[in-house]
Amino acid sequence: MQQSFGKDFPVDSEQGKGVASIRNDLLRFNMLRDNEGLNLTDLVDDTRQLMAYDRKLKNAVSQSIKEILAREGFNLTWTMKEHRLAYAKVKVRQAVPLKELEMTPK
Repeated sequence: MQQSFGKDFPVDSEQGKGVASIRNDLLRFNMLRDNEGLNLTDLVDDTRQLMAYDRKLKNAVSQSIKEILAREGFNLTWTMKEHRLAYAKVKVRQAVPLKELEMTPK
């Protein structure tokens, strides 16, 4: 008999942490207690695992993080490796100096 968190959420998973553990870590901000720093890719992947029951929601997690960072001037890209996010690349948008803006014809 498989123990469940809610109706369709298995507590333990063969791959990594179970969704109940992921949910509790996110709810209690346990990732902030880690002295080694945050790994955004792992956190997003864990959150995507919570939404695995719906592919659109699962993809929306990573897309939402990319949009939030884009508002702050960061362009984030990931590649997929075995259905997990990997190889994050962050590029910073550079501000255009005002002098250059004034010189360009309209």
